[in-house]
Amino acid sequence: MKQTCSILILLALGLSGCAAPVPRVDIETVQVSNPIKLSPGTSRKIYVADLVDKLSSLKIGQAESGTLCVGGTELLWTGNVAIRNLMSSQVREELLSNGYAVSTSLLAIASERDADVVVGVALTDIKGNICSALNTGTKGEVFAELSWEVFDKASAKTVLLKSKGTSKFDDFSRTGDPDIYLKAVQVATRNFLSNEEFAKLVGKK
Repeated sequence: MKQTCSILILLALGLSGCAAPVPRVDIETVQVSNPIKLSPGTSRKIYVADLVDKLSSLKIGQAESGTLCVGGTELLWTGNVAIRNLMSSQVREELLSNGYAVSTSLLAIASERDADVVVGVALTDIKGNICSALNTGTKGEVFAELSWEVFDKASAKTVLLKSKGTSKFDDFSRTGDPDIYLKAVQVATRNFLSNEEFAKLVGKK
């Protein structure tokens, strides 16, 4: 029996490249809140800067592969510009859909100059357990934390806030990557918009 176990262990080590698999990370449970919607014409002008990365580590979880989700290697955040741009768009779209007057101009300098409120947003934490299969797509779960810096020009007041979001794809999806990350950012943005302090700050006086 011991010999059989030893053989199985050796086979497992050989299949994993003689390295212990990276374990899954714990994904925090996040309560989803309803955004505070603003009526048309009641929002001051808002400029939202592009989302930036401010992560303490680029190792964010576990990556598995194949339809059986085998292995277990480091899931790394590569700071992909295309995904960050999609996240920035996701944040702006969520504000717009809830009645916030976010500038959609291509001229960032002019938009920031004309805005009443300037919003900066950073991805300060992200964790995930992701499984990818070549012909079927991606599934898994992701946690994201966003840090917000809101500057009101009229009062010269700065408000610092944080919000969290999660997403989970139980089945393989061909749009799972990057959609699984974008969904977590969408939920985090909706939770940010549930903050009464921000809603009062950007509402017309």
